[in-house]
Amino acid sequence: MAINSELSYDKKLDILKKTIILDELIDIDKYNKDERTKAFKLRKRCTSYNTFMRIFFSRDKVRAEYKDYEESIMKLKELFIKYEENGLFDESRKESVFILKDLGNLDARYLVMAYINDSCSYDSNEFFKKYKTNLPTFRRCVLKVKKHAPELYKEYLYAEGINKERRLAVPIYKINSIIEGIQTGKTYDGNDFDIFEFYKLTPFKNNIDRDLRSLEKDFTKLNVLRAYKTIYCKWNNKHSLNYAENLYLFTKCFNENGAEVLKQWMDDNGIKNITPIHRASTINYYYGTPEDAAYTMSDAEEIFDTMEEKNYPKIKEIYDILKDRKIKKKKALSMK
Repeated sequence: MAINSELSYDKKLDILKKTIILDELIDIDKYNKDERTKAFKLRKRCTSYNTFMRIFFSRDKVRAEYKDYEESIMKLKELFIKYEENGLFDESRKESVFILKDLGNLDARYLVMAYINDSCSYDSNEFFKKYKTNLPTFRRCVLKVKKHAPELYKEYLYAEGINKERRLAVPIYKINSIIEGIQTGKTYDGNDFDIFEFYKLTPFKNNIDRDLRSLEKDFTKLNVLRAYKTIYCKWNNKHSLNYAENLYLFTKCFNENGAEVLKQWMDDNGIKNITPIHRASTINYYYGTPEDAAYTMSDAEEIFDTMEEKNYPKIKEIYDILKDRKIKKKKALSMK
């Protein structure tokens, strides 16, 4: 959404915050067909339907920009009321903020069941983030379930065994798909391979050092990884490794030929690090930029919209590619 440059800074910031929330609500409605999933995500984003209704009707400029989505927002309101009036948000509230009340067995059982049933549980960082908890609390829950619900504990052990294998199998599959893309132009899923597909597929985006250390604890087959790292640092006179180097050495543990293909491609494309980026802070950085500048606040908004539309990960490396293309395109148009 483009924000009128004649508005004051505070009004611009206010509108920007509101439009970000509305964008998120529209995405919830657009990308979630299941009513229950949609309702629960809605409840996580807003404590009541009044929150987003106030935003939508707060300013004529906001409402005008989102006029085409008025029907969608009204449907979200009706869905929210339906779940609220029928008490269906009780479970949603529990999912939104997990609290271990007085070490209660019920809460411990809830979190362990979530671990068993949620497909994201193999990624502990993602799981803890989703359920607003942490490793020490989760371990306490597991111990309480072991003591008070032995059958559920057996299910947990089975799920943990599967997740242990997935923690290694999933990144290997993604990396092999990247290598397939480099060699044939198509990933395993049949997508055309390019640098954007690389960033979508590549694993360990949050913290590769931490994730690889965790995998080394579980899999003896990765014991060689530490030796690889030591030798690589010595030969290259380095104290630490960047993302690309870590990914190359991890791949070398199970696919030596593929690792060389991957390394060459990353070198050719200047792949070194992966850096998370945040929409609001990045867009606000360009506040006050003249409208005729090579890159403006509106341009930044459009790039983040593109990243969300194409389901690109929110990382600086993708943002910088799209930003560079945007600037070149604007310069080319201005010269005509």
